[in-house]
Amino acid sequence: MVRRALEKLGEPAAAAIRDRLARGGGDLPLPVLLAAFENLARPGDEEVLGRAAEGEAPEPKVLASRCLAAFGRGRRAISLLLPWLGDRVPGVRLAALRAVAEVWERGPVEETADTLVMMIEPLCDDFFPLVRLTAAETLGIIRPGDGYISESLDPER
Repeated sequence: MVRRALEKLGEPAAAAIRDRLARGGGDLPLPVLLAAFENLARPGDEEVLGRAAEGEAPEPKVLASRCLAAFGRGRRAISLLLPWLGDRVPGVRLAALRAVAEVWERGPVEETADTLVMMIEPLCDDFFPLVRLTAAETLGIIRPGDGYISESLDPER
């Protein structure tokens, strides 16, 4: 229902939200803006998310990751997600992993594959099981056939 209402508002609403996010949110809470942005944004809007998710707070990073999962494409989306793969908060790591997988499935960015693998492989040993499994799943998407998923499910790990 919210999505339909936002779609009816269309481009003027999207432009206003992009502007607010670019200015750090202004008087509206970032989670509200990011939730609306997830429904209105389109490929090419990735730039605005970097500023919106600056700082230590995990919630804007998780919401920005969800936005990128919904519409992000290419190298710019991947470059925004890379630092969040190493975040101290497991929910941020998890959201970034899911977003990397979605962006990759939309169109692989081969020149980032080695960097992604290097950043994601350590997450297969993360303390949190869901992060481990999602890391293996994401690596399986980036490098199919390399056995990441079966290794992460090994009960001896």
